[in-house]
Formats: sequence, C-alpha cells, structure tokens
Amino acid sequence: MTEINATTIEEVRGIIDDLVVKMGISAEIKAKIDEKEGKEIVCLNIEADDANYLIGQRGCNLFAIQHLAKVFLKRKKEISDIPFYIDVNNYRKEKEEYLKKIAFDTAEKVAMMNKEIVLRPMTAFERRVVHMALANNESVCTESIGEDPNRKIIVKPKIKI
Repeated sequence: MTEINATTIEEVRGIIDDLVVKMGISAEIKAKIDEKEGKEIVCLNIEADDANYLIGQRGCNLFAIQHLAKVFLKRKKEISDIPFYIDVNNYRKEKEEYLKKIAFDTAEKVAMMNKEIVLRPMTAFERRVVHMALANNESVCTESIGEDPNRKIIVKPKIKI
C-alpha cells in the first residue's frame, strides 16, 4: 500500500479539486489524515457555498463524487490504493454523529422495553454507521431487512443465556 504523506495527500486533493472545478463550483478543499476503524485515511472536506448541489438528496451527489474520484484515482497507479473519503461542509461528519445518536438512543429503548424497533429506510452508508455504532453493544444486535431503496435496520434485544 502507498504510504500516506504530504505529497500523496496533495495529489489526491488535486484530483478532487480538478473534479470540482470541472463541475463549475468554486470551493476550497482541505485535506487531512484521519483515522477510521484503526486505519489512516485521507479526509477531504470541500468547503463551498453550493453545498446543497454537491451533497444532493440524502448525500447521493456526494457519494457519486466520491465514486468518480475513486475512478480517477485508480488511473494514477502510484496513488491508486490511497484510502480516502470526501465530505462537503462537514455534512458527512455531522450525519455520522446524528446517526450514532439515533443508534444509541434506539438501543437504549430496545434494551429497556425488551422489544425490537425498526428504523426508517436508510442508504448503505447510513446503515453501516448504525451497524458499526452498535456492533459491540452487549444489550442489542442489528439486522438489515428489505430491498434498496427501502432497506431498513431492525434493532433487537440480544437473547441472554
């Protein structure tokens, strides 16, 4: 795997910057090294006035930009394996915090009532955040049900033996 350093961060930031410029959006892109699940990852936060356009409904434009960036990055062999994610005006970070709060609040209710709760339909990204937030919870477990775009999470009490 390619080492994450200032040069590789700048190359990844340059690819995202080119993509945003080609979209006709004026933005500042800040890059930093973050940690996700125990691994280093490059976080690129696009700061723009046209944030709604970049984010889209429920983050769909943001995830499309992420996908395009991965395609462009794969063309650059020397940095094609750099793990990164894109955020816009900290939307993704705030969304993760909101989803974790929902997950923890729901887990508390499930444990107290000893009854499962079905959450609203979520995107794959949203479901993953909830599953990861409750993965080590001793009182509840999670399960995804249904088909996209109506796939949901059930938070269930764990059976105590």
